[in-house]
Amino acid sequence: MNNNQIHKPLHTKEEFLTNPELTSYPWTMSPFAEKLINSDKTLTNKEKELCLTFAKDGFVIIDLDLPENFEEDLVKSLDECPGDSYFYNPQTVRYFEAWKYSKHVRQLAANKKILDTLKLLYRREAVPFQTINFISPSEQDVHSDTLHFHTTPNHWMAGVWTALEPMDEENGTLRYFKGSHKLPITEFHNLNMIAPKWSHKAGGYEQESYDTYEEYVKALMTLGYEEHKYIGPKGKAIIWSANVLHGGSPLLDRTRTRKAQATHYYFKDMPGIGKDQRYYCPMYSNESLGEYSLKKVDEKDILGLHKKLDY
Repeated sequence: MNNNQIHKPLHTKEEFLTNPELTSYPWTMSPFAEKLINSDKTLTNKEKELCLTFAKDGFVIIDLDLPENFEEDLVKSLDECPGDSYFYNPQTVRYFEAWKYSKHVRQLAANKKILDTLKLLYRREAVPFQTINFISPSEQDVHSDTLHFHTTPNHWMAGVWTALEPMDEENGTLRYFKGSHKLPITEFHNLNMIAPKWSHKAGGYEQESYDTYEEYVKALMTLGYEEHKYIGPKGKAIIWSANVLHGGSPLLDRTRTRKAQATHYYFKDMPGIGKDQRYYCPMYSNESLGEYSLKKVDEKDILGLHKKLDY
């Protein structure tokens, strides 16, 4: 029998090298990202450079060209929002889901330049599903968002952090690590731990599990990933790939604030096979057992896709 009669691939080598839709990865996470981006004739040179930087480093910085005083008005709008804190850093008050109360927070989450850039980087429409607003620095240990919220297929999530005031070495600015998005995705089961039940209270197995994860990340830091800090004016945004390691810098001047908004985005029409498409919270999931804590995306309806919000 002729070998050509038995060897019948669905796609050829050349097709994989030229068509980013043949794998479940975002095209900037593809093993062939550089070739795919450089061969795309629909992109301008500036767009190619942005995509290549994102594929290589895992993050890009863009200027949002926000209206005058927008950042100050956004911060003022938080006065009526309920604050909260994480169990692992209770001294930091954060405003979770302030988009429900503040039109300015919602406007920033739906900023056209952010959405357009995400569409360029992922070739899918981005949908914001969570906001966190900071007044004080988080000083949060280095971590990846893929422990907190992720997708199957993997990597269809992105974080965007916007400076709402000038940032420098003194006020606990954001830090992030070049190329760390290419590390293996780590959930608790990869560290031989069962996912905890949700409580967000200090102590207990939930905190032990997360503290152990943070120690694992500290071990990753010994591999020498290059640290970057956002030092610059207000109104710029750092967009990072799902698995980028990042955290808060130490606050060196205790009289200072660090006003910022973090928004996280999923993407519509993810590739994948049937029921293998999901948005979920890995921290409370046991992937190896097929147990997923699914995100209720219709309750995170920042763009009003499921219901209309009145302000």
